[in-house]
Amino acid sequence: RSLRGWRRSAQKRKSVWGSDFERKRETGFWWGTMDARSLLVVCACVMLGQLSPVLSQMCDTSETCDFTVTTAGVQIFIVEGRDYCFNCTSSPADWVVGDFAAGTVNGLQVFSNGILEICDVELATGDVGSSFSVECGDGLVYMLRSIRVGDPVVDPVAPVHEGMNVMLSCARGINTIAAVYSSSWIGPSGTVLVEQLGTSDLDYTVVGITRDQAGDYTCSVAVELEGSLANQTSAVTVTVYYAPSIQPGSLLPVLAPVNTSATLTCTFDGLPAPNITWAFNGGLLSMDLFEFNETYTELTLDLLTNGDTGNYTCTATNEVSSSMAKALLNVQVPPDPPTNLVVSDVTEDNVSLSWTNGFDGYSELTSAVVRYQADQTKYPGDPLRELVVTTSPFNSASLTSLTPFTTHTITVALVNAIGEGGPISNSTTTLSLELPQPLLTLSVLSSQELSAEWMLSSYNASTTAPPTSWMLAYERRDKETMDYVDPKIETITAASPPSPLFQQSFNLTGLEKGTEYRARVVGTN
Repeated sequence: RSLRGWRRSAQKRKSVWGSDFERKRETGFWWGTMDARSLLVVCACVMLGQLSPVLSQMCDTSETCDFTVTTAGVQIFIVEGRDYCFNCTSSPADWVVGDFAAGTVNGLQVFSNGILEICDVELATGDVGSSFSVECGDGLVYMLRSIRVGDPVVDPVAPVHEGMNVMLSCARGINTIAAVYSSSWIGPSGTVLVEQLGTSDLDYTVVGITRDQAGDYTCSVAVELEGSLANQTSAVTVTVYYAPSIQPGSLLPVLAPVNTSATLTCTFDGLPAPNITWAFNGGLLSMDLFEFNETYTELTLDLLTNGDTGNYTCTATNEVSSSMAKALLNVQVPPDPPTNLVVSDVTEDNVSLSWTNGFDGYSELTSAVVRYQADQTKYPGDPLRELVVTTSPFNSASLTSLTPFTTHTITVALVNAIGEGGPISNSTTTLSLELPQPLLTLSVLSSQELSAEWMLSSYNASTTAPPTSWMLAYERRDKETMDYVDPKIETITAASPPSPLFQQSFNLTGLEKGTEYRARVVGTN
């Protein structure tokens, strides 16, 4: 009976399905087809010797109907995902499925008790308000209308930038015969943003959208169907682009010793993912020098030299904006040589030194080294001596126990944690201990007093230490023997300030009347 029913249905609906309907027999199966316009395939499986149709494998036999239709001539609103059952009281239960406007059903089954089951309804993309019909052999007609929420619309369409106003539009997208109970927009966190009753389309504007408000926005429409509510939803994903930012404190100044390596790290964020560049003192660096992933970039410099010292800039750029951060890399090197080495307070065996410290090489000074040596042509083999200055600020020293009246070569170098820097050199000549012979003149002041006046015949301050005192020796001549007897010495401090040739005088008193005296003066330095 089922086979006769299907053949009769085919003949009855041939004008609806198209002239290409045909019957094929392959290993006991009967196939019904329709053209591409109808979008429906119906199949029934019959085993020889059985009178009842067998369930198609298109549906889960354990499913029960969500909605059972028993009244003919009513319009049924079909909601995706539900199962529907339709009764037919004729015998045999002879079902004919009408033409589809645009819809698609996932499964069609015929049961021997006259029930037609359409399970897991699935509508074609964009199918809003489409309709079709099913007809039973006893003349019962059921009109079916599909229901679907319209796809939400976002303005602007492209990914939005942070801070923009974003309008979400949702058409109720259902057949007007059904009554809309309510519609609402639900945000990414599940919070209801706006809700309204009635049949109007629902718009919602996100004012000054932030990156935290990105995500899926869902339009939900509740529809009253045959006295019960059916809920339909449709979602749209809103992507929020935002300007790159570089994490404060991620790119810090770096100190690294020469001939080692240094790594600069720049942590960033942004959507879309930023393009990263590095620059050194304003000039772009090759991408081969740095690595990056989704959140940070590292610039590594090997075998550092003094020329690597400078400003390094990390720049993150996307279509929204750009951000940059700078860090100073200082390559630590030995100090520069001192400048302005001055020799002062020269005596026959001592000198004082002072100098101006050079650049410390980005490493704190720890000492200064003074090296000095006597003239090798005059004193061959005289050792090179060294004095380490350990008292900050390491810019002065005193040299003692030098060789008198000798030229000494002196160098000074600064030292930091990296090493000893280059030297500055100078030379100086210590003073002679031998003063030129003074010129002495004696003159009579009275019968018992003489005046002694003297001065150096010449003087070179660069080679001879100045006199600090004088020794004036004098003696009288015996009148009988004519020999000089009774010597006496007067020690006289050198006058201050001295005259150019250290001219000075001294009076000899308490002398014998009518007696000859002689005198000699010697300077001490």
